[in-house]
Amino acid sequence: MNRIVAISVLVLFAGFVFAQETAEMQVLELQSGEVKCGTVVFQSADVVVMETEAGEKFQYPAAEVRQIRAATDADLQQDTGWMPVKQTPAFGMIVAGQGGLCSVPQHGATGFVDLHMILGVRNLLPENIFLGAGFGYTKIFVPDNPSRFIPLFLHLNTSFQKKRFSPDFSLGAGYMFRVDGDMGSGLFSELSVGGRYCINSRTAFHIGAFFRVQQTTAELRRVIENETFGYEGNASIFGGGIRVALSF
Repeated sequence: MNRIVAISVLVLFAGFVFAQETAEMQVLELQSGEVKCGTVVFQSADVVVMETEAGEKFQYPAAEVRQIRAATDADLQQDTGWMPVKQTPAFGMIVAGQGGLCSVPQHGATGFVDLHMILGVRNLLPENIFLGAGFGYTKIFVPDNPSRFIPLFLHLNTSFQKKRFSPDFSLGAGYMFRVDGDMGSGLFSELSVGGRYCINSRTAFHIGAFFRVQQTTAELRRVIENETFGYEGNASIFGGGIRVALSF
């Protein structure tokens, strides 16, 4: 239930932001044929001033403006409108929810859910790289005794193309600190592959499949000469599922 609520909130929020940004965007067409996407912040009989998503302002004589109209999705696909040709490094944040199934020693397949917040720097060289550090909450739904962890990790995200729709790749690695449950703390790493949809020059929606390996200590069993012995040892938890995120 927690996983469903978290993912639903992210999707609804992304849709709301997209609707707001698209409604505000306009297209300014000049007599020369040049097209500019942004928001008209000043207009008079002599001059028109437009501000782009990047915060850049452009001033044009009113006599050179052919028309001003609402932006369509096709207009927003152009780099000169929704995303500047050149972007500089800036503070960024990613909020992510993910969940799926994992294999737990002595319990088999069971569900798990993660919530992550990542702070870092976006538009690194090349400009489509985000690098940061994050923390979160992980719950593994072991029957009768759920295990909870606080993950601390480094995170790298990149999209291979500077387009509104593009493939998306992320990699994370860190340490899971046990809060409660039978399983112990340990290192983990995860890989996610999917797609990115740019809502505007600063905000993007990510969705994809991910795979994770987590080291832990657990109560294990070994059969020796037809007798079963219990002991605590090192083990690995393998898991995967769906990841949904919003970056801004």
